[in-house]
Amino acid sequence: MTHPAEALALEDRISYLRAVAALVSVDSDIDASELDAIHVLADSLHVDKSALDVDAFAKDPDISLVEEALSKVELAGLGHALLTDAITIAFADGEVDPDESKVIAHYAHRLHVPIAQAGILARFVAQAHDAKEAHALESELIAGIEAAEKVQSPGRIRAFIDRLRGRKG
Repeated sequence: MTHPAEALALEDRISYLRAVAALVSVDSDIDASELDAIHVLADSLHVDKSALDVDAFAKDPDISLVEEALSKVELAGLGHALLTDAITIAFADGEVDPDESKVIAHYAHRLHVPIAQAGILARFVAQAHDAKEAHALESELIAGIEAAEKVQSPGRIRAFIDRLRGRKG
């Protein structure tokens, strides 16, 4: 399976990776699982260490390069993909820091992705996450990006579907 940013020029894949890698240091606790996730993403994008030292960038990101990356990602139409990857990185260490939520909300704003859509991406990533605490992580992130009132919970949607099925039956 290919990554949506894989077809970009190497320079743009590096920019994309920088934007996601910058999320690692936001909570001031650089966790090995987050760095592992960034390495998997770098492999998916075919960006090796000679092109970008992701560990060094993740530990001390250049914010001007991140902002430049967000502009490139928006022009490439990959805002939803980048947000999905950023949310996956936020979930990697098993907790979502409020500062990580703020950065994801900033990314959504910069990429012109409505907060409700960012919340839906968070639910999507949480469902794909294997951790038992995925629902709690999802709730933390959705609350942090201020999407809680804009995105219906899967439980509410299931209840609606059950009621709909009951009317048909």
